[in-house]
Amino acid sequence: MSDNYLYDNFHNKMQLLDKKYPYLLIDRIISVNRETGAITGQKYVSSLESFFQGHFPGNPVFPGVLLIMACSQLLDYMFIDKQIKFAGMKRIRFISQVVPGDVITFKIILYNESENIKTFDCSGEVEGEEVFKGKLLVSFQQG
Repeated sequence: MSDNYLYDNFHNKMQLLDKKYPYLLIDRIISVNRETGAITGQKYVSSLESFFQGHFPGNPVFPGVLLIMACSQLLDYMFIDKQIKFAGMKRIRFISQVVPGDVITFKIILYNESENIKTFDCSGEVEGEEVFKGKLLVSFQQG
């Protein structure tokens, strides 16, 4: 699959989920493997992002909660054909700051699954250095 196909497909699907700028936080899908529960995507961090005006003036830092939200959007994409609900987070660690000019690579892989909950290892890297990691829990609704 080409990069253009993954990009166009991602943005078309996120439109279906009402994910739009400024809250569409993924710029590129690198890979998707639904069989193993793995997805990788990227965000190009621009100094023009609106949240940098207040987080923090003179020292812009990408908000940690938006790193987690970007991971949730990748999971939304991977499970677009299912009804999912985010059930929680575990062991979230912010290791270093993400600043304008960085390219964040998000990596998500299935860690564990039970009857209705799947747990995913999530992480983000900038230039090969881990900037955050943790686990996201997703429930699959019947219907």
